[in-house]
Amino acid sequence: PSIATIHDVKKTDAGDLFIVMGHYEGRTIRDILNDDGPLPLDDAIDYAAQVASGLDAAHEEGIIHRDIKPGNVIITPKGRAVILDFGLAKVEDVTMTQDGTSMGTMAYMSPEQSANQKLDGRTDLWALGVMLYEMLAGKRPFAGGYEAAILYAAAHEPHSPVQLHRSDAPDWLSDVIDRLLEKSADDRYQSAGDVQEALANKGAVDNPAEAPPPVAPGPGTAEGAPPAATGTPGIGAPATQSQILIDPTTGAFVTRDGTPLGPMSGAQMLQSGLFQPPPPTKSKAVLWGGGAAVAVILIAVVGWFVGQSGEGGTATVITADQRARARELNRTALEYRANRQFTLAQATIEEALSLDSTYSEAWTTFAAVEIGLENYESAVEHAQRAVRLDDTNVAGWFNLAFAAEELGRFGEALGGYEASVKADSTFVPGYSAWGNRLIEMGDPGQALQILQRGIMVAPNDPRRFLLFKNIGKANLAMNEPQGALGALEEAVRLNDENPESLSLLAETYERLERPDDARAMWQRYVAVERDPAKRSAAQARLN
Repeated sequence: PSIATIHDVKKTDAGDLFIVMGHYEGRTIRDILNDDGPLPLDDAIDYAAQVASGLDAAHEEGIIHRDIKPGNVIITPKGRAVILDFGLAKVEDVTMTQDGTSMGTMAYMSPEQSANQKLDGRTDLWALGVMLYEMLAGKRPFAGGYEAAILYAAAHEPHSPVQLHRSDAPDWLSDVIDRLLEKSADDRYQSAGDVQEALANKGAVDNPAEAPPPVAPGPGTAEGAPPAATGTPGIGAPATQSQILIDPTTGAFVTRDGTPLGPMSGAQMLQSGLFQPPPPTKSKAVLWGGGAAVAVILIAVVGWFVGQSGEGGTATVITADQRARARELNRTALEYRANRQFTLAQATIEEALSLDSTYSEAWTTFAAVEIGLENYESAVEHAQRAVRLDDTNVAGWFNLAFAAEELGRFGEALGGYEASVKADSTFVPGYSAWGNRLIEMGDPGQALQILQRGIMVAPNDPRRFLLFKNIGKANLAMNEPQGALGALEEAVRLNDENPESLSLLAETYERLERPDDARAMWQRYVAVERDPAKRSAAQARLN
């Protein structure tokens, strides 16, 4: 199949393992994209199908690659796609270890991979979807100004349809990509063979593979806790016909299959027959009728849809339909923002908030949109609204801090970053940005304490390279290049495509009078830096 031949695995005198692989002439897909731009439609489909074939063979042996990306697929002069770098491969369905968590390149990591959950071959299918999208569009489906933002977008935000960037892409191909990029692995293709067949048959799969059996609870899952009802996030135990559930994510009454009931009067609810006494249940989200409970139901009917507007405590009535529509508009605004259509995102999120001004996440989205438009004063105001409504809103605190920092309000920024890690003690971007701001303010010693705390509380987070990068930066600020060396080498080992880590390590090698290592690192920096001015400056140093 389309897999590079591995001849041997050996160890150097220093004890480092290395792999002896076959040599293949040609260019990687990354080289092709950099040199020629988006690929011809037929070529992109053909290469993706070949990669799917290679992955299918690996997955049949219980091996997942974990680092599928354009730089790891070479195209030979005869058009053969060969998958490289199976050095990251692991036996299927194992929990990621500390060393393995962030070895895969961030932009191609599946949501379950970045969340440190158990993996199977479907994580490679996500990465294949990202690569196929990039081959066609010339850009990745999930954008962000920093790696943590990209991971967040991949896990929570929709991607824009590939046809927005590639008008000749047929509907069936767009559907294949959309399915590869489903957030839940259960909603993707279940085998690489199915992907190969879909690409060969224009989307059709004759005998799709069944989903693999469920795995044990992952991190953060309560032992023995029942799963959420299918299609209805946040709902606990399955309902019977004599029960109504409240969806905590929308505040709406829903039936057992997740169907919103919409606004109903107490009389209509009693007439609906939904309030027959059910079997005993422990679910706190279940209301049932009979006897005195009817009074509770009637209070809930009247009171559930009353929300606090945030303006002096004035009560506003918000219906289930309004809440649902506000959340739909928020998702649309996030999609516009991911596609850098900030004006459309702004109008959409304003409409969402006109329907539900108590929706903290919508104010967070509004702040993020204003940051994209560089309207930092407005971003601060909107983020403040978000955290007033929900002081555990991690992204709200982070956006508040980021916008305040752009305005030069560094004290407010430090407070926001600190609040973000108080809201989530494992939030690596908060520790990283907090430490970086302290470095910029001339306090690298305190920054080191913050950054080291982040490493201790989040040892398996795939974004921890950010912490090592800034630890190196802090040491350089204290004129301690030897102290910076180990941290920066670790940052580059964990993520070898972060430009700042590469440039800081190159600078460290220069300070330690290691010119050959410095030159090699500057060359790697030039290869990944997308800012033309920065790339030219580094190239000048090489010349």
